[in-house]
Amino acid sequence: MRTLFYTSKNSRLWLWAGLATLGAAQLPGSLLAASGRAPQPATTLRAPTVTVQLTGYVFEDPNYGGGAGRARGSVISYPSAGTRVELYDAAGAFVGSTLTNAAGQYGFAVNSGDTYQVRVVNSTVTSLRPFGTLAAPLLPVQTYAGLGTDANAPNRVGGQAPQLADAGANTTQGTLSALTTSTTTAESVVSVTAGSTNTAGPDFGYNFDVVVNTNDSGQGSLRQFVLNATALGADASLVQAGVTRSTTSTTTTALPTGRETSIFMVPDGQAHPGLLAASAGGPASGLTTQRGQQVALITLTISSGPLRVVGANAALTTIDGGTQTANIGDTNTAVLSEGGTVGTTASFSYTSFSGPEVQLLGEYNAANAVTARKPTNAVNVQADDFTLRNVAVRNFGNFGGNGAIAFDNVPGRNGTLAGYAGDVGPQGPVRAILENNVLGSDASSFTMPSLFASNEGDNGRNNQHIQYDVSGTVNSALFPEKTMTVRTNLIGFSERRGLHVQGNAAITAGYNINFTVFDNVFRGAGVTNNPVSNTASPYATSSAGGVEFILLTQPFLEVYNNAINGPGTVSSYSTFGAGSDGLEINNATVNVPGNLPMNARRDAGSARTGSRIEQNTISNQRVGIICQSNAEFSIFALDDLLFRGNLILGHLLGMNNQGARQQIQNNTVTGNAGTGFINTGPDVVFTNNSFDTNTSIGLVVGDGGDATMATPIPPASTPTRPAVTGVVIGPGNIFTTNGSASQSAGLSIVNGTTRARITQNAHFANGALGIDLANNGVTANNNTLDAAFPNQELDYPILSSGTWVGEVLTVTGFVGTGVGQTAFAGALVEIFRADNNPANQSGEVIVGDGRDVAHGEGRAYLGTLVADANGRFSGSFAVSGNLLALGNFITATATIGSGATAITSEFGNN
Repeated sequence: MRTLFYTSKNSRLWLWAGLATLGAAQLPGSLLAASGRAPQPATTLRAPTVTVQLTGYVFEDPNYGGGAGRARGSVISYPSAGTRVELYDAAGAFVGSTLTNAAGQYGFAVNSGDTYQVRVVNSTVTSLRPFGTLAAPLLPVQTYAGLGTDANAPNRVGGQAPQLADAGANTTQGTLSALTTSTTTAESVVSVTAGSTNTAGPDFGYNFDVVVNTNDSGQGSLRQFVLNATALGADASLVQAGVTRSTTSTTTTALPTGRETSIFMVPDGQAHPGLLAASAGGPASGLTTQRGQQVALITLTISSGPLRVVGANAALTTIDGGTQTANIGDTNTAVLSEGGTVGTTASFSYTSFSGPEVQLLGEYNAANAVTARKPTNAVNVQADDFTLRNVAVRNFGNFGGNGAIAFDNVPGRNGTLAGYAGDVGPQGPVRAILENNVLGSDASSFTMPSLFASNEGDNGRNNQHIQYDVSGTVNSALFPEKTMTVRTNLIGFSERRGLHVQGNAAITAGYNINFTVFDNVFRGAGVTNNPVSNTASPYATSSAGGVEFILLTQPFLEVYNNAINGPGTVSSYSTFGAGSDGLEINNATVNVPGNLPMNARRDAGSARTGSRIEQNTISNQRVGIICQSNAEFSIFALDDLLFRGNLILGHLLGMNNQGARQQIQNNTVTGNAGTGFINTGPDVVFTNNSFDTNTSIGLVVGDGGDATMATPIPPASTPTRPAVTGVVIGPGNIFTTNGSASQSAGLSIVNGTTRARITQNAHFANGALGIDLANNGVTANNNTLDAAFPNQELDYPILSSGTWVGEVLTVTGFVGTGVGQTAFAGALVEIFRADNNPANQSGEVIVGDGRDVAHGEGRAYLGTLVADANGRFSGSFAVSGNLLALGNFITATATIGSGATAITSEFGNN
């Protein structure tokens, strides 16, 4: 007789019953003979099967920061309750499934000695971190899988095939291999053999911040990281245990605490902590070859849209491609920039800028309309405290001004520029840091992208690189730190602007935009004169350029140590004319005829204390720096800025300022095809600047709409524009070799209401006068102060005698047409060594005298005398031999008044 015992599923044991004795356990395949019975047919025997418990844990490692995975007991971990764990036999047949308990533990009753495969369904892994409403499921990435004795348990980051997504639950009880398709596989699978007693099964660790593939979306993608990070809360408690490496450094730094940072671990096929080599069973490379370099190239599709940093827990999110460099290595060794000098005396903070290992590339679809051939944005931010670093970004933003990196927080106007009209973010702080990125080109070369086609929107470039359209942003009492910092980026070749910042005309009182921009290279912004430009382009006449701040109220601005290089200068200037501008600081939108509200007719007010534009090199644009209203009906510009140490060269117009109380110090304005600098702002002070080698006038002070201007600057003069008074030019400015071809002056004061004091500067070798009132050549003395002319056409001093003995200069003379001119009482008379080269600075001395006398420029300031009550002056002062020599000519200027009414004459005859 045979009795069949079932011990567990798929396990059967056949035993012979009724035997008299069993002297010993029989091996399988033995024949038993009992009590003289004839031998029976052979039967295979197995030892009695023992059922044991196979248990393990599923956990979240919230602070995993890259590299080798971490075992549950070695770190602070969170249990994943309710996670589905499936069991398969050694051949892959489905055995059963269970859910983890509150401690994250799973358990199966298994046969001792049998081999099984334990699988975790990744989509059921949970987090104990708080989370808000989910726009999509949370999907983690495996960081640890195996037994504690398995040396490779920490080296299975990303699972079996990181480029695929984990398959869903096996509800049909199919085989394990059936879960693998072209897009999915069973990512978390570990084989284990049950022991003779209860057996510890494999543990599985997960993290929600790891990026292990370059897919547009899904598990392990950058988009999934953003979805996870913006949904999960308690970021401030994170202490991610990893490092990053910037594009300007060869060393690594620890990840910041209290933030949620992307952990890139896209495999390159080689062995690294956390990854096995492909040759040893690890994942194949997920990198793309680009100009001989290896890059994690992430193509974002038009249909999926931008990476959206939005939601209740979206604050404190960081996308950092430097974790790929730190964890996988420097697979992109291209050097994109080598630092160097900037401004008049400064240098970049880095000596080498290496290509990043991660790039975002916008999909291109020529079949779409021109407004939809690329994704609107790469990243759209509507949350506070965002960081983007060590990433290349190219080919985003369609016609209409969309930005590759877009910040959009304007109630009622969301999406007009940034692309999401359906979202209305709250008015409040939107702080961000953008650093060490390459915006506008591939990760392997900071050069003009190759063309996809010939039309605008098809050129492989971003429309705008950084677009910041927000309302209010930072309440200075609550958030004194900067709203946004843009530093150490390479930003180039945009269809429109490199950086565009636009506030709201109705910013809440007490809110400000605080911006710091430094150590960046802006190159080739604006389409005109770029090789990709064509007349069919909607931006063929765009005046967009490198950096633009618009519609700001009392902001804090720092723009320093940047190189802003444009696509080239242009030959003419008009309000909507061709070209691109280097740095624009405007307080209004472009004038929309008949729509006064759109023209933002309001005062931008004063920049906050410490605001500065300093040590920048700005070259090859239509205009180097503009600080003015951008609308014909808006008459106010931002005031109280410091412009210091900037090198402004190679433009049609070097700089135009309309703001009040600006400090213009130590700048070099040189080599511009038109005028060097036009100032239409009151109470501006110029000190220690150099205006040289400009084709037209070095510096013009007065309303730019004046009909006498050689190069008028729009907008046209309006009756309500403030008078240009209180301007001080000096000491220490140099005006030289301006207007050589056009026979233009070094310094010109224009418009009848303009009032400026000019003191202790150097004027020489200009194409015409050193100082020209009304820009019409020598203004001969007429003994009259005429309020209808610039500086009231103040008479200059006429020198009667001058002797230099023992390095003491003695000078006598008078201001006006003769002695007894009480209108010039108390005038300050500044004496200069004269320079009459070229010799085309001649004219009458007194109106109607018919003479043609040299009025050479004042090359070197020598000293000052004071006129008496009748306009006469006489006196002596020391002058060293390095300033004056026997036979030199001398000349002089007169200055009367103080403050807003102070005025200075042209140089006198010599």
